[in-house]
Amino acid sequence: MNHRIQRSGLIFLLMMYAANSYAIELPGVLQYERVVELSIPVSGVVSRVYVEEGQTVPKGELLLELEEVPFKARLDKIAADLRLLKAEREAIEKELNRDKELYQRMVLSTVSLDGTRLKFIRADSLWQAKKAEYKLAQYNFDKSHLLAPFAGKVIDRVAEPGQSIRVDMQPPVLFTLADTTDFIVETEVS
Repeated sequence: MNHRIQRSGLIFLLMMYAANSYAIELPGVLQYERVVELSIPVSGVVSRVYVEEGQTVPKGELLLELEEVPFKARLDKIAADLRLLKAEREAIEKELNRDKELYQRMVLSTVSLDGTRLKFIRADSLWQAKKAEYKLAQYNFDKSHLLAPFAGKVIDRVAEPGQSIRVDMQPPVLFTLADTTDFIVETEVS
C-alpha cells in the first residue's frame, strides 16, 4: 500500500559540487512503501495509549491497552467453572469405572452401565467445552494489548484513553503505522 505524506522543509538533499559538500532544504513528498492501519480485534475501553503521532517505535512495542478488569474477571469465572466441572467429571469417571467392574461381575445391567457412560460423556463434554472457552477468553485478554507488528513511525493516532472500542462489525482504525525502512522522496530540483 502506498501512502503519501506531505513534508515541506524537512527533506534534505545532499549535493556534491567539486570538493565541497553542502545541504539544501527542499519541499518534497515522502512516500512510504508499507503503511498499515492497526485496529484491535476485541471490544473494550481504552485504558492507556503509549505512543504519540510522529513517534518511531520498535517491533513489538506496546501501543495501546484496553481496561483489563472485564477480561480478567471472565478468565476468573471460567477458571472457577472449570474447577467444578473437572471435579464432577472425575467423580463420574470413578462411578463409571465402578460400574464397569460391577458389569464384569454381572451385578449391573447394560442399561445402567450405558446410563453412567452417557453421564460421563456429558460431564467430559462440558469440561472440554469450558476449556475451549477459557482458551478463547485468554486469547481475548492477550489481544486487548495492541503491539507494533514491525518497526516504524506512527503517522496517525486516533485512540484516546476512555474511548470505547466496538468491533462487532468493523474494528475501528486506531493507528496508522509506516515502515520507515523503505520509502521514496519526490522533489523538484531546478
